[in-house]
Amino acid sequence: MKIYFVVISMKEVYIILSHSGTIISKIIKIYTRARYSHVSLGFDPELNEFFSFGRKHITTPLRGGFIIEGKNRGLFQKFKKAKCKIYKVILTDNQFEIMRSYINEFLKAQHKYKYNYLGIFTTMIGLKLNRPYYYFCSQFVAEVLYKSKVWNFNKDFSLIRPKDFEQIKNATLIFEGRVCDYSIFNTF
Repeated sequence: MKIYFVVISMKEVYIILSHSGTIISKIIKIYTRARYSHVSLGFDPELNEFFSFGRKHITTPLRGGFIIEGKNRGLFQKFKKAKCKIYKVILTDNQFEIMRSYINEFLKAQHKYKYNYLGIFTTMIGLKLNRPYYYFCSQFVAEVLYKSKVWNFNKDFSLIRPKDFEQIKNATLIFEGRVCDYSIFNTF
């Protein structure tokens, strides 16, 4: 009798909900009445690099677009006590490869992508607005998860808010606290 083992390789992605305390994030928080005002997506369990849409420069929210953030990089370099909630999602190899490929497309052409400021206002009144190359953080992360066959939010990406990511069924909460306190050794 032969015994066969099937090895299924799994990868991880991290969904990072955060609230930095900037004026813009406070306005979003007041409107949404949610604890977190920003969402990012990363592959690094140490959170040295993750992806989103937000301000390109720490000092001004006026220039926004596709950004690479990190625990000690971007806004989190300045706002070390920013609050965050981190989820881990297990992916198949195929989902992981689709997701990496999709994000690589953004990396290659990041100069084309702009922050969807108008979309922030239209989502507040429940109006869909999709424009090529324009995203806000939750719109971007929702689209990446959908295209990678990880999650379907059953509503237009332009209406997704950071709090919607707390509803992903196959996500495991691994940390909640200040960004500066996060360590892969201190997760739940």
